[in-house]
Amino acid sequence: MGRRHKRKKVVEDVVMTGLADKGKAVGRAPSGEVLFVDGAVPGDVVDVLVLRKKKSFGQGIVKEFKSYSDDRVEPFCQHFDDCGGCKWQHLSYDAQTKHKHTMVVDAMRKIAKISTENISPIKGCEETRYYRNKVEYSFSNKRWITEAEAASAEEIMQHPAFGFHRAGAWDKIIDIHTCHLQDTLSDKIRNAIRDYTMENKITYYDPRSHKGMMRNMIVRNTTLGHWMVIVSFGEPEMEIAEGVMAFLKESFSQITSLHYVINQKLNDTILDQDIILYKGDPF
Repeated sequence: MGRRHKRKKVVEDVVMTGLADKGKAVGRAPSGEVLFVDGAVPGDVVDVLVLRKKKSFGQGIVKEFKSYSDDRVEPFCQHFDDCGGCKWQHLSYDAQTKHKHTMVVDAMRKIAKISTENISPIKGCEETRYYRNKVEYSFSNKRWITEAEAASAEEIMQHPAFGFHRAGAWDKIIDIHTCHLQDTLSDKIRNAIRDYTMENKITYYDPRSHKGMMRNMIVRNTTLGHWMVIVSFGEPEMEIAEGVMAFLKESFSQITSLHYVINQKLNDTILDQDIILYKGDPF
C-alpha cells in the first residue's frame, strides 16, 4: 500500500505580533501555539496553513487574510513577491525598526542573559533605498517562472535570467530589471550586460549541468564615486570574455576597477580563484 499523506492543518484567526528570522512573522494561535508565517506582517490576522510542525512551534504560510495590519504598505519594487533580496517592503519602515528593536532586546535578554535596561531604540536610516554598496548578480539559462505567470492562462515564454536568487533556492534566478538596493548605475550596468549577451547569443550558466559562459557579476561602489565590477565566467572562452569586458570598459567610464575571473568550480565563490584586473585600479 502507498503511504498516506496527512492533510495539512489550518489554524484559524492567528494574530501576528512580531517579526522572526528570514522574513517570517510570528504569532500565537488561539490555543497558544507559536507559529512562524511567511507572507504576513505584525498586526495581520490570518488563517495559517501549517507546513511543518515542531515540538514547540509550527511553520506555515497564509491561507487567508482575515484582516490586514495598519502597518502594511504597498511594496515599491516590482519584484518583491518573487525576489529574495528584500523581506519587509510591505511593512512600514517605522514598524520595521520597532519590531527589529524588540528582536534584539529579546535575544539579549533571553539568549545572552544580558540586562536590557539601557538599550536605546534603533536609529533608522535616512535613506531606505539605494543604500547598499555591494550586490551580487547571477546568470541562469532558465528564468524563474513567477506564481502569477504559472496561474495565468497565457503562454509562458522561457528565456535566460540575470538577477537574484529566489529566496531559499540556489538554482532559481529571478530576472531583475529594476532594483532599489544600490545606486541606479548598478541597474544600468546589469541591464546593459543582459542586452549585450543576449544580442551576441552568449550562453548563461546552468547550475545543474555546470555549463555556460556567463555565471556571476559583483558590483561595488563607494561614497567617493568609485565603482568596481567583477565578472565571473563559467568557461575559459577568452574571445567571448574579452568582448564582454571591452563592452563594459567602453560603455561605462564610471567603472574605476574592472576585473574578471574564470570559475569552473561547482560553487560560486571566487576568493580562491585568480581575479584578473582588466582596467583601472586593483581595488
